[in-house]
Amino acid sequence: MSEERFLGKSSESKRGGRKLELAFIPVDKIDPNPYQVRKRIDEESLRELAESIKHQKVLHPILVRPRGDRYELIVGERRWRACRIAGEKEIPAFILDVTDVEQAEISLAENIHREDLSGLEKGEAVLQIFRLNGVKIDAKELSNIIARIKEKSIYWKNRYRRKLDETERKVDDICKKIGKHYSTIHRWIKVTTLPDKIKNAEWRKKEPTDWNILARIADIQDENIQIKLYEKLERGEIEPPKGTPLQAFMGKVVTSINNLLKAGAEEEIKKLLHEGVKITEEKLEQMQMALGLEVIGDKELKEEVEDTIARGGFVDVEQIREIIEFLQKAGDRVPREIQVKVARGELRPQMVEMILRKAPEEVREPIFERIVKGELDGLTLEKTVEVVVSEEVPEALKQLVAVGEASPTRVKEALEVLPETEELTGEKVEVIVKAFEEMMRDLEEFRSRPDYEELRRLSKTFYLHWRMQKGLSDLTCPICGADWTHLKWECCGLNVVEAWKKAQERYKSLRKRTPEDKQIVEVK
Repeated sequence: MSEERFLGKSSESKRGGRKLELAFIPVDKIDPNPYQVRKRIDEESLRELAESIKHQKVLHPILVRPRGDRYELIVGERRWRACRIAGEKEIPAFILDVTDVEQAEISLAENIHREDLSGLEKGEAVLQIFRLNGVKIDAKELSNIIARIKEKSIYWKNRYRRKLDETERKVDDICKKIGKHYSTIHRWIKVTTLPDKIKNAEWRKKEPTDWNILARIADIQDENIQIKLYEKLERGEIEPPKGTPLQAFMGKVVTSINNLLKAGAEEEIKKLLHEGVKITEEKLEQMQMALGLEVIGDKELKEEVEDTIARGGFVDVEQIREIIEFLQKAGDRVPREIQVKVARGELRPQMVEMILRKAPEEVREPIFERIVKGELDGLTLEKTVEVVVSEEVPEALKQLVAVGEASPTRVKEALEVLPETEELTGEKVEVIVKAFEEMMRDLEEFRSRPDYEELRRLSKTFYLHWRMQKGLSDLTCPICGADWTHLKWECCGLNVVEAWKKAQERYKSLRKRTPEDKQIVEVK
């Protein structure tokens, strides 16, 4: 039909006492809404709605406003489009005469509460509401203002509302009119600040990305990094820990990237965002460890630390911070080889600092030499350092321990059996040194035996098997559940305990048990 069929007027509306008229309007006399929020319309669902309209007609009138001899949509674009597809000639509509600003506010406010709209669509809609109300500031600045208002509303309460400036008061009034929490509006606006490449990709997607995640990406201060992170998200290369929502994990990812940006670690960011690299919680921990590497002036040492981080050679962030601090101030006082071992995580910086501060100067060099050669590590190193830094041990003994001519354990045992009131006089030290010299002669004689290397190998393998079996009690086969005793040397069929006992037997048989080792010193 060519003319509208008016069915009557409603009671007064809340908008200036104006009337709502209900009429059947020709479909071809209606124009689209210039402030339409929805950018993505599912064609399949639109066809389904059209099929429903063919059988049941339009059950809920749309809302339009008069524009000369035509009408312009305010609310109901999907119903209007479906009517055109269904071949309907007219559609029931409420007619309300409103201004451009009022039309936009009604349309936008009605749509932003719909769950099927993406965060980007809602953000663009909210941004239009602010623009139509005279707030022309940049979207990034607008989101910052809303964040400040939110902070004041939470922490300063209503009695401090006067602290808002004129712009903030205007933005605050519009936020209240929209009817959503400040945090939600803030994040919607944030999404609109993303680069066009991301926004265009979102417009094309049938299932848009969670707007909370997009808002997180928008928190990154570099647009190129925003794009790289979004692409990584689309490729499925971001893996949160089991049980952790992706949205929460993205917060950690963005925080870590921003921290790297502040530290000037662009290379670390490139490695993280490289295609094929999966961002996991472990990867983020490695990134946190890398923070501060720039303060290491030596390029080689910096690369050593980076390699150790990459292969997971450090326990936690605190360890890497201690190492960075140590290498930063090591300088010439620490041998180069020792610095490299610290950078590789093979030597604790605290141990080196203890040697430098408390050990006599004469013993530092031999200890460092033995560390570099690999003769001192782990518990042996700790016991050696404990002796050479002790104020109770004479320097002559410290030197013997430092060069490996005396066992730190035996030195401690000898000192412990001395009466507490007895002083270590020069005569006592001479007796101890003489005992050590005699012990060393016996040791050299033992080392000169033709079967020494075989004895050494048997002793070492006995000790290692013994240590191994102490830690295997809970070890089982991942398939059948058999216990650790089924672990065997394939060559001879020995399990760990059998190998331990066999090594002990062969060692005793080969050595033929010489008299007990002499004590360091006899205390009468």
